[in-house]
Amino acid sequence: MEALSSRAYRQGSTYYPSPFFFLYAMAKIPGECNQWTMECLHQEVQDTLKHHPPQDLLEVAQACITLSLTKGKSPQVKPLLDRILVEQQTDGGWAAVSMCWGLNPQRFWLGSRE
Repeated sequence: MEALSSRAYRQGSTYYPSPFFFLYAMAKIPGECNQWTMECLHQEVQDTLKHHPPQDLLEVAQACITLSLTKGKSPQVKPLLDRILVEQQTDGGWAAVSMCWGLNPQRFWLGSRE
């Protein structure tokens, strides 16, 4: 909760550089977030979208899912969904995007086409 209230997550972390990953991961913890926390997460996604626009489609998807999981109404969901659909490739997938740094000293990116 300290990372959420201090907004330290906006700087990313050693392995997860995206602020959207933290918000997404927090919203996905079943039964751990009370209503206040969910409302805070929803507001933080909205603020983060405003001040730190998503850099890639994975961040767009994480923001969209977090807004949906926090069950708050947001006019930002439709443009996020539209961007996801626009970037869908002819085979039904999306371009590969890395989510986190690897654990070895070379700091390679890990990601998949999912």
